Amino acid sequence: MKLLLAFLTIAYCVQTSWSTCYNEDHYGIFYVLCNNITSLNDIPSHLYPSRKFRFFIRESTISLSKTKNFRGIYQLDISSSNITSIQPDFFKSVPTLDVLKIENSTIYNAQQFPKSELSQLRLSGNVFDRVPEGWLLDLHKLHLVVTQDNVWPNLDIIPDDFFRNLPLILIFLDNARIVELKSDAFRTLGKLSQLSLTHNRLAALPDRIFEEITELEQLMMDFNKLNAFSDRTFKTLHKLKTLSISHNELALIPMEWLAPLRSLKHLDLSYNRINNFSMSLQSLEFLNMSNNKLEEINAGAFEKLQTLGELDLSYNSLVTLPDDALKGLEHLAILHLAGNKINHLPSKVFMHTPTLEMLLLSGNRLTSIGNIGFDYLGKLRHLQLSSNNLQTLPASPFSKLQALEELDLENTGLSALDPAMFVGLHTLQSLNVSANKLQHLKPGVFHHLVNLQVLNVQDTGLTRLELGTFSDTKNLIHLNLAENRVPQLSEGIFDDISLEILSIRGNPIRTIGRNIYRGQVKLREINFENTSIESLEETDVIPDLRYAMLRGTKFENRTVFRIKTRRFERINERTWDTWCPEYLLTCHDDV
Repeated sequence: MKLLLAFLTIAYCVQTSWSTCYNEDHYGIFYVLCNNITSLNDIPSHLYPSRKFRFFIRESTISLSKTKNFRGIYQLDISSSNITSIQPDFFKSVPTLDVLKIENSTIYNAQQFPKSELSQLRLSGNVFDRVPEGWLLDLHKLHLVVTQDNVWPNLDIIPDDFFRNLPLILIFLDNARIVELKSDAFRTLGKLSQLSLTHNRLAALPDRIFEEITELEQLMMDFNKLNAFSDRTFKTLHKLKTLSISHNELALIPMEWLAPLRSLKHLDLSYNRINNFSMSLQSLEFLNMSNNKLEEINAGAFEKLQTLGELDLSYNSLVTLPDDALKGLEHLAILHLAGNKINHLPSKVFMHTPTLEMLLLSGNRLTSIGNIGFDYLGKLRHLQLSSNNLQTLPASPFSKLQALEELDLENTGLSALDPAMFVGLHTLQSLNVSANKLQHLKPGVFHHLVNLQVLNVQDTGLTRLELGTFSDTKNLIHLNLAENRVPQLSEGIFDDISLEILSIRGNPIRTIGRNIYRGQVKLREINFENTSIESLEETDVIPDLRYAMLRGTKFENRTVFRIKTRRFERINERTWDTWCPEYLLTCHDDV
């Protein structure tokens, strides 16, 4: 059947200016793709399958008007086209149409939709000459409306009853240039569960705008100009679980505004102008207050947020936290404090957060961590202290962090590492000391890090590596030595470890002896970028080598080369690993 349809399609296309494709997707649903048509009548009905199918129209100038009865169409998808009109009688020709999707098109002379089986209307990136009054009101089965990034001259104000009596569950009105919502814009939408109004120009909301959508669970109003609400705005939203109002102009969050939201779990207030707040939301699990104007946190500010699991206070202007700032947060797992002006933390500030697993303090003004109350953080697994001015660390500063797995000390002004710094860190798996001025690593410096797997000493001014430097890190698999001044690697330097990833990028290394690689049976990636490496022949002793980064070397323009029995070919794919932006790939071993 499919072969017959394909033959008929090709035969017909020879005599016409349009093209079509007939196929079946991985769900077993047939679809038809057409380009350069003016009407559905252009296509003979014998080209349509006799069962349910999807119809795609691309790059056409078409009128959606009365046409032949195509009973099998359940989804019509039009993009990059000019729609000269949408006529009510068109929908009588497609009685089974369930989804209408129009993207990146220009739509002229749109008429009010008649009664139909349409349940989803998706309009994105279109330009309308106008939208008729009561456009959607007869779509009695419509449950999803998506209108994102459209241009329509008469819809900057959503009028009363625009969605009257529709069984809508989801509405997305994003980037629609809306400046005002009338009081009854969402009246009668008793089933609505998700509403998105992001990237508009709303400066205020009517007091009772959400009064009748009592089933609402998600409300997104990011990227507007909202500066205040009344205590009636959210009064009936008792089932709301997610509220996102980031990138607005809010300066205050009175407790009365949010008090009715007794089911709220996720609250995003980031990128506003909030300088003080108080809230009592006993179901809240996530709170984002980042990028505001907070200069201080009052003692007990979070005392009534006992279910909170993640708190983001990053990129404010906090200088310190009082002893009782985190009181009540017995279930907090993640605390973001990066990008503030913190220069001191009291010794008991973490006494109230015994379940904390991740603490992010990078980009502050800490000069010492000796008094920070790590004693209370026995479950902490991730600690970020990068971009502070610590310069030195006291003996055994992390000894109480018995569960710590990741420690970030990048750009903290350290001039030396001492074994005493890492006492007690038997569970540590990742250590980042990059962008410091170490110059030298003493053998035995990592003596206590018996489970270390990832070590980053990039850009630390290293001029040499002594034998025994890595003798205590037998589980090390990822070593970053990039952007240092190491001229050579001593034979035996890696004898005690079995690496999988190695970066020597940006070092003045010209040669690497074959014996350096012996025993590295798991090594699969090496970054040679911006080195003076003269030969790659020595890598033939590495059985699993698959990737070599060679930008800035004498080999960077080679597309194919061989190392004994293995052929390498250039690929230009980028990877998530910023150390390795470009690869040469070993395709296979030649026999």
